[in-house]
Parts: sequence; structure tokens; C-alpha cells
Amino acid sequence: MVPEPGEIVAGATGGTTPAPPHADIGRAGVAHEAAPTPHDDRPEDKGTGLFVRALVRRIIDRVIILQDGHLPKSRRGKASRAAGVSPEALSFLLAPAAPSGDGSVDWRLVAEVCGDAGSTSVLALLRRGVDLRDRIIWTTYNRKVHAFRGVRHDLNLQSTFKTSEDRGSAPRGKRRAAGAAPAAVSAAGSPADEAPPTTTRTSYAAYYAERWGLPNLDPGQPLIEASAWKQGAGGRLDAAAEPEEGEASVALVPELCEASPIPAALWAPLLQLPRLMHRLEAGLAAARLLDQLVGPDTARTLRRPSLALLRTALTLRSAGEGSDYETLETLGDTFMKYAVCAELFFENRTYHEGQLTRCKDDVVSNLSLAQRAQALGLHSALQVLPFSMGNWTAPPIVKVGGKVLADGMEALVGAFVVGSGEEATRVFMRVLGLLKALQPSSKLEPAPGGDADVAHQEVDVDAIQRVLGYTFARPGLVCEALTHCSWSGRNGSCYQRLEFLGDALLDLVVVQHCFDSFTDVEPSDLHDMRSVAVNAERLAFVAVHHGLQRHIRHASPKLLSHLTDFVSMWRDEMTRETAAEERRRRQAQSVRPAGPRAVAHSTTAGASDCGDASVHETARIALMNRHAFGFPTMEAPKVLCDVVEALVGAVYVDSGGRLDVVRRVAFRLLHPMVNPRTTSIHPVRRLMETLQTFSGALPEYKLVAWVQERAHVQVSCMDVLLGESKGGRNARSSGRLAAQDALDRWRELEPKLREALVLRAAAKKDGLASMKTPKLVRA
Repeated sequence: MVPEPGEIVAGATGGTTPAPPHADIGRAGVAHEAAPTPHDDRPEDKGTGLFVRALVRRIIDRVIILQDGHLPKSRRGKASRAAGVSPEALSFLLAPAAPSGDGSVDWRLVAEVCGDAGSTSVLALLRRGVDLRDRIIWTTYNRKVHAFRGVRHDLNLQSTFKTSEDRGSAPRGKRRAAGAAPAAVSAAGSPADEAPPTTTRTSYAAYYAERWGLPNLDPGQPLIEASAWKQGAGGRLDAAAEPEEGEASVALVPELCEASPIPAALWAPLLQLPRLMHRLEAGLAAARLLDQLVGPDTARTLRRPSLALLRTALTLRSAGEGSDYETLETLGDTFMKYAVCAELFFENRTYHEGQLTRCKDDVVSNLSLAQRAQALGLHSALQVLPFSMGNWTAPPIVKVGGKVLADGMEALVGAFVVGSGEEATRVFMRVLGLLKALQPSSKLEPAPGGDADVAHQEVDVDAIQRVLGYTFARPGLVCEALTHCSWSGRNGSCYQRLEFLGDALLDLVVVQHCFDSFTDVEPSDLHDMRSVAVNAERLAFVAVHHGLQRHIRHASPKLLSHLTDFVSMWRDEMTRETAAEERRRRQAQSVRPAGPRAVAHSTTAGASDCGDASVHETARIALMNRHAFGFPTMEAPKVLCDVVEALVGAVYVDSGGRLDVVRRVAFRLLHPMVNPRTTSIHPVRRLMETLQTFSGALPEYKLVAWVQERAHVQVSCMDVLLGESKGGRNARSSGRLAAQDALDRWRELEPKLREALVLRAAAKKDGLASMKTPKLVRA
């Protein structure tokens, strides 16, 4: 019977078959036939009820299946007393079903299993005639697990084995013994000689007395033969536990061993159950946290993500679960910023960009999110540590940093975006206190824009609409989106507010597209694709490609000069790239084989992809991919990036907050969208990875001076100057140009870096801590 959600989940129960009589082992080691005993039907015997009994006995206090409230209060108390926990602390329970099959719990079996189920000592079981073949045993002094192989009547505690003389002085953690005498059992019945440099013989009794402090063992018991049992790596669900192939046997003392009531065939599946229950517990704990956050009224109407999504949103990579919150955190971060920016934009219509940015940071900064997460109790539901039996049975208290808490909040929002949609995510963000008022995006009123007549007179609105593929109901928004703050006739209105909104929108559109289109990428790949698609340099290329620089209204001679130089460089690079593409196509045509098929192919190719427009488009894509983060010698004017973002924000406002319209316009502007194959790595990160691979050292960036309002930055490593730049408008952009300069000159730098690496190694070897390699040297 398959239980419905919320019903009691239990294994089947059944009778047991009496065990046949076996050779019993007396205290003197003499075998004789033993009659069946009253204990033969105990849980250690085989039967269909064996697995259920052992399972309940082992993990009844930690396994969670039933949500609190689905179990009657009287029975919750009965179960909790059996499990040794208070009724208030018992939220979930795994219990066996009664034989009647009506879904009730077999409380008699629970009480029997949780009580005294009889001795599991190997010595006691052997004396009672229990067959231990196909059984798992473990030693009581160090809990090492072995597979039982048989009784060695020719070995007892007085038997001796060879061991090295210095064994007794070795640290306990370094000693070879794994819960057994240190020598393997040979086929002849004596311990195998491992041929240490100097050996001596000692008895098993002396070994256990000296090594483990167990002097008073029964001298009449024979030893047993066992082999080590190998647990799957990391307790993974796909890692089966099995005996090690070719592993030498060990001699164990029955008095110091306990036998599992579970056959070896069921041992491996049982070992996976705690991890399964650990995963289920994490998911249900996340669901319980969500119930506490949203409250009963909202919970009835709110569309919730799946349990798997919620569990993933609260799982760190350090937990080693295979899926973690990093991808959801990236998606939730972009949606959260978009929603907060949109609300601030429409509620504070007189705020300029700086005020809006400060208000946004007050809501979505890591510090603010961490404080909210702490207040909401998010830290108690995070999975931080990897699964282990110790962490599962007695979860330790783990303190997490503010960044982790902030990421957890963002990942929860990301789970709602994926599993519940935009409107449900807005409701959830309001519950978290991130949004003040619930305003469905379809009902947002457009903010006031510029005058339509003025826009038509000063800006070619029709041209902009053709570029965007969108017709504005309020053309004044186009005028505002193309007005620089230096324009004298702007009447206090410029593109900065719309750019604030459009920046968040472009981030959201690109991340959602990459998340939906490339489901198997790593979180770092998702971050790389976003940084390529919407960085300021690439958006400047987009603006120049569509000719938006001709429509910008400004009154800055310096800006005009910068725009002119950048557009000229773009055209020069496009000319070179186009010529290179034409050469590639001519070479491809020349190497094609002659014949009717080749002529037909040439005609088709010429009609489809050899036209001037196609060559130009291919050259543009190649140029943007090659300079994904901008030209190496010149930084793009920021106004070009700003107007692209402002136009996207204008579309959002004019359409009443319709994200589908914004996506269509953004895809048109950013065509072709990035993908993992064309994604480049940022020069700063690429230089760092290159240096770490080469020398293990990190680059150092230094702001030298400001030259004509431009930052002069140098990058060095091991006192060797790698590159520099004086063209960035701030230290960050100049650092990018300096890193690119270093990468372009890497072959020249390698000899100097290799020399510095040798000097550093020599200084470390000689212990000359004060020795310094040569100062900044231009390679």
C-alpha cells in the first residue's frame, strides 16, 4: 500500500521462522548440538519483521516522515516515551504499520523493539547456537565493522602472533590495527607474517590487555575470523557498502564483538536510510520555516515552491549534497534588486539616482539581508555541514557569517522565482519585509516623462522605436532616456533615474535567460555570462552598433571628444574584422572541391551567408566576443552604457511594468545572447588564475596617481611590474586595463617572473626573511 502524503509510512511486518539448531560453543571450546532456545524468535533471527524492528530501534528518534499534528496527541506521547524524547520535541516519526493494514501503528512492536530485545554479544549468540553466517559484526572497543566468516576453534586468547617490537610505542592514531589483532589470519591458522624489520611474538590476551586495557577476558572462548567491511565514500546514496576484495582476514574476540540483527544483504541499504532521512528532514524543515515566515493566512493562498527547491535553497556547498543554493542565490539576487528598484522608482518620483541607490542598498545589502535572516530564524534551517552519522544523530550548533545568511535569503527568493512565478515572489518578498506594498506589475502607473512635443522636436523618436522594436505611448520617456545631465534644456530631467531601473532589469533578463537556457552550467558560469552580457563596455558596443550615440543630448565638449574617439576606434576595429572575415570566406571558397555539388553549395552559401550584411554581422559578433570586456587601450564612455539601460527602463515604465515586453526589447538589443561557449573570463580574474598556476602568487594592484581625471594603476607580482593603465575613469576600470596589458605582454614577462620565483625560493630556503627581490622592473 502506497501511503498518501501525511499518512504513516512504515515497513511491512511479519512472522519469523525459528532458527535450526547449530553447533554451540562451550566455555572450553568443545562443540555440541544445542536444542532450540526460547530466544530463537528474537529480532536477531532472520524474517520479514527483522528489518523493520532494527530500523525502528536504530533511528526512531531521528527519522522524520510525519508532520507534527498528523499523529494523535496520546500516541505522540507514547511514541516519544519509547524513543526517549519529549512529546513537544517530537515533530516527525517513522513507525511500523500494524498487520491489520488499516494504516495504524503497531505500538506493541515499537515498545518491544525500543525495549530490551535481548543480548547481541557474539559470544552469547554463538553459545545459544545462532547461525552468524551472512552477518555484520562490530568491535565494542572501537566500533569497527566486519563481516563474520566463521569460528576458529584452533585459535584462542593464548595463541600468539608476530608483531614489530616498536609497535607499543607508536601513537594510537598511527597504529595499523583496525579493531583486531594486528596480524592477518593465514590459511594455516596462525597469523600471517608481514616481515617487519624486527618482530616478536605476543598472545592475543596480552595484546588486548596492553593495547586496549582489557585484561579479564574469558580464556576459554575461541576466536572468530572476520573481514573488514568497507563503507561507501562519504556515505553517498550511490555508494554501496561491501567487503573489500582481497582484504586479509582478522582474528577477533567474540566477547568483544556485537552482531547486527540485520543480514549483510540488507546492511548496505540500511546504511543509506539515514542519509535519505537527512535529506527529507532538511526539506521538511525548510517547509516548516516557510510556514513560520508566511503565516497561516498567506500560506493557504500562496503558491509555494517544491520541497526539493526549498531544500536546495537552504543547502550550502559545504554540505556536499550535490545541489546547493548558489545558482538560486544568483537568480534571487537579481530578482530582488529588480523588484526593490521598481518599487523605489515608482514610490519616490522626486528622488535622483543617488538617493534611489542608497535606499536600495538599505534593503538588499548583505548586512541588511543578514539582519533580517537572523530575525526570521533562517540560520536554524541552513544545511552547512556534510552528512555524517554524528552530525545526524546530534546536530552541532554551527555559526554562519552574514554573507551566508544574506545568500540564503536571496536563494529563497530565487526558489520562489523558479517554482512559483513573479507575483508569488513579490508576495513572499513583502512577507520578508523587502517590499512595502504589494503592487502587481500590470497595474503600475508610468512615472511622469518629458513633454511629447519636445521629444519629437529634439529626438528622432521613430528611429529609436525602430531600433527597439517597440512603439512608445509616451514618447517623452525616449527624450528623458537620451538626455545627459549636462544638457541645459533638460528641465531637471535626465536619464539617471531610468538608468537606475534599466540596470536592474537587464541583469534580471540576462540571468533568467541563462538560468532557463543552460540548466547544467555551474554557478560561476552563470556569473561569467552575466558579467559578459551586461558589462558597461559591451553595452557601449551595442549603443554604437545601433547608432544611439547620434541621439544623445548633451553639452559636454569632453564627452563629445571621448565619444568621437571611441566611435572611431570601433569603426577601425570593425573594418579590420570585416576584412579578416572576408579573407576567411574567400579561403573557404577556394578550398572547396570542384564539381556540381560544390557549385550548388557555393551558390547556396553565397545567397545565404556571403552578403555584405552577413559579413558585417559576423565581424561584429567576432569583435564583441574578442573584446568582451572592452578595448585594451581605451575605456568606453559611460554614457553609452547608461542610455541603453535607460531605454530599457523607459520601455518598462511605458508598458506598465510588463517584463515580457522588456525581455523582447532586451533580446533585440543584446543579440546574440551570450552562451557558455562564447563567454570570456574577466582580465582581472584571468590574470589572477594565470599567476596562481605559474607561481602560486597573487597580483597586487596599486593606484599610483590621478592624471587628468584618470586613474593611473599598476599591477605587479613578486615586485615585478606586469602592466599599467592611465585610461580608466576610476581605479577599478584602470585595474581591468592594467590586467589586460599584463596578459597581452605575458610572454615578455615570463622570464622576469621565473627569475623572481627563483630568488623567492632561495630566500625561503636560506631563511633570509628580510631579503627582497628587485624593485619594480619593467620587463
